[in-house]
Amino acid sequence: MIDNILLGGKEGFEKEFVDTIRKLVRLEKCNVQSEPSTSHLSSLPDKDLLSLACLPNVFMGESFVYNTVTRTRQVCNSNKTLAKPMLSSELDFSSFSYRSMAAYISLLLYSLHTLNINAASAFFAMRLYRGIGVAVSKSGDWDGKLKFVCPKAQEEIKKLSKTLIENKLATIPDPHPHTYDENDYDELIFVDASKEGWGAVRKQKNAPTRCYQQKFIHYLHLPQQPKQKTDTSPFSSRFSAHAEPTAIRLLLTHLLKTEESYKEKKIAITRPL
Repeated sequence: MIDNILLGGKEGFEKEFVDTIRKLVRLEKCNVQSEPSTSHLSSLPDKDLLSLACLPNVFMGESFVYNTVTRTRQVCNSNKTLAKPMLSSELDFSSFSYRSMAAYISLLLYSLHTLNINAASAFFAMRLYRGIGVAVSKSGDWDGKLKFVCPKAQEEIKKLSKTLIENKLATIPDPHPHTYDENDYDELIFVDASKEGWGAVRKQKNAPTRCYQQKFIHYLHLPQQPKQKTDTSPFSSRFSAHAEPTAIRLLLTHLLKTEESYKEKKIAITRPL
């Protein structure tokens, strides 16, 4: 680790890895710090430099280890990162403030990313995060007591906290670069929505273009209780940006249920400009 930069490389790139370290340690006069020290690194032969890449280390709340059996680098959350989920999982939701719950959800999302867990599993937690933002923007009381957490969000947060505490090692995946070239995707989906409903156009590479639409019934507003101008509920939808995540979830849920091969497809989802 050099000046808060974690260095690593794939097998087959040993020479490039060593050359990079040699170049960086020459910046010692610029007060670049490293662990081990730059003077120690400078004195090591190439073989010893490469052996350092197999040692465990902790960086930015993540703990890295090298699996000598599979010859892969693996990662999990550090003990310091896990301390908050372990403590917070024992608390009642009524004991959270807007600030502490927003911070906890942010930590959950960061920790899920470390373990390669799809952020979509925190859908209701992210809806709660958005609701907190709306509530605070109206009241201005960032440290006010959290007044309401829907049962689905409570259940989801507890489930995710339990998963994080287990802290199973995850293999660092290969990078999957995203491009703006339509030919790189099996299909493109354009989604637009409002609090009344949503629509989507699905442009497929090897199949006809299809259109979808649906009215919201219970997701973003309750028809039997029309929203009044005086309604200050922080968890109601006011803009299309609030409705579109739900629209995407509904469409993908439908496609995954009706098309067996959909999990294998590479798709891009966007909204009309």
